[in-house]
Amino acid sequence: MHWPNSRIFYDILAQSASPGFAIHAQSLLEAAEEQLARTTAQSNLLSPLPGHQQLVARIAALKYAVAPVRKLPADILLEIFRIVADDLLIPFYYINWYSNRHFRPAFRLASVCSYWRQLMSTAPRLWPTSMTLQFSRFGCSPQYLDVAKTLLQRSNPYSLDITVDGRGLNVEPSLALHVIFVAMNVASRWQRISMDCDIVPFLRAARTPGPLIHLTEINLHNLNWDETDEPSAFFLDAPKLTRVSLRTSHATKLLLPWSQLTKLQLEGVESPGFLAVLEQCISVVNLRLVGYICDEDVIAPSALSTIVSLVHLSNLKLSVTEDHCTFDPLFRHFTFPSLINLTLNAPGADDTPEIGESFPSFLARCSALSDLSISCFDMNETALSDILLNIPSLTSLTLAACFYCVDNAFFERLTYRPTDLVPPAPCLQRLHLDGVNDRYSQDVVLAMVCSRWWTDDALRLPAPRVARWQNIYICGRDPPEVVLSDAFKAAMAELRAEGLVFEVEEYEETHGDN
Repeated sequence: MHWPNSRIFYDILAQSASPGFAIHAQSLLEAAEEQLARTTAQSNLLSPLPGHQQLVARIAALKYAVAPVRKLPADILLEIFRIVADDLLIPFYYINWYSNRHFRPAFRLASVCSYWRQLMSTAPRLWPTSMTLQFSRFGCSPQYLDVAKTLLQRSNPYSLDITVDGRGLNVEPSLALHVIFVAMNVASRWQRISMDCDIVPFLRAARTPGPLIHLTEINLHNLNWDETDEPSAFFLDAPKLTRVSLRTSHATKLLLPWSQLTKLQLEGVESPGFLAVLEQCISVVNLRLVGYICDEDVIAPSALSTIVSLVHLSNLKLSVTEDHCTFDPLFRHFTFPSLINLTLNAPGADDTPEIGESFPSFLARCSALSDLSISCFDMNETALSDILLNIPSLTSLTLAACFYCVDNAFFERLTYRPTDLVPPAPCLQRLHLDGVNDRYSQDVVLAMVCSRWWTDDALRLPAPRVARWQNIYICGRDPPEVVLSDAFKAAMAELRAEGLVFEVEEYEETHGDN
């Protein structure tokens, strides 16, 4: 304890170890309380009599000395501490000026007496193993860093989940670097590390830390490499690392165990060589790429000479960030035989990017694809028709803001005819069209719907070679310009009554929107 009368407290604790102390402790406590009552009655709050604080300290020490908790074995006491810590220390600990109170219970438990402090120091599980370090006007102070270091030391040797949040107020870069150093200096204990700040200056000077034996996930954003920077092997030796998210335009500057990753997100893709990096990701299951390839000449010609198969990939999201760019080189260079879900997004500006001439043949190589979503890409009727002919396993198709490809030819292509030897999209059950122009006839739409619909009691003979619709949604621009005829509305209502989820948004003259 660290107050003026702590000597009294520790003297009584020392006496409590003597034989027979417990017999006399209660009478000593009663005598001290009576004396305190007398001195309180004789004094006032503004000018207490001499010895008042000493009596308060003596009573506190005597109460603690005879408290039942003093008789608990160490393992029981530690279990109580654990329950207190679990109740009062939240899973993710934000070390900042306002929330240091979340750590006070642990510090207070360790400050009650030397015995409790010793117990707490031998129980690292009672100290936080998940921590967020924030850049703020307080976050780079020596006191802030001392608290962070103490907490990290006391949880040793357990693995850590560390987040460095660099989105706060602007601070001096040299001070911010101290926060990064606190996190980087415990790299050997990382299990998950997330940094929303530029750690490239550290990586330039850092030595390879050795095996990161606990590390399973990294999220590194805002990495600002120079063209002249040498690749960093800081994260290369991480035998358990399987999940990676990077936001950088130079993915090749960070050496990683690419072959063992199962979940990968790369934002800012644009640099030469990223396809060569992707070739190494032979275990990836979930992949998201955000960026663009401006021109083929940024890819080495030899890199595109063969088709590379990533046999485990099942979920792929591609987001183009520039109107004039494309992922077409990727479509030519890869095949994903286990791909199930594919999402393509573009910025949504007036000049939407082209989807690329290699996309239909790429789809043909993705034989397991069942869910395809395309938003804000420029496609004409021919390109969309080619897509429909190369999705034999697709069950769900979403087209959003693809304004110039949905017309009568699209719906006619999807209309099933018993004479079709190879019907387009034979497994398609869900169709979602959002933001399409009104370049189609309602009769053509209705014919397409009815050609692929039947009730359970009215199964057609011979059996159709296409799947039955489950859900159809069509909506034009906002607000929709389509005015549905009474005949179409009646047919749609009848199909709904039979069990089909079928909706076509129309222009409402009263409200002007949907």
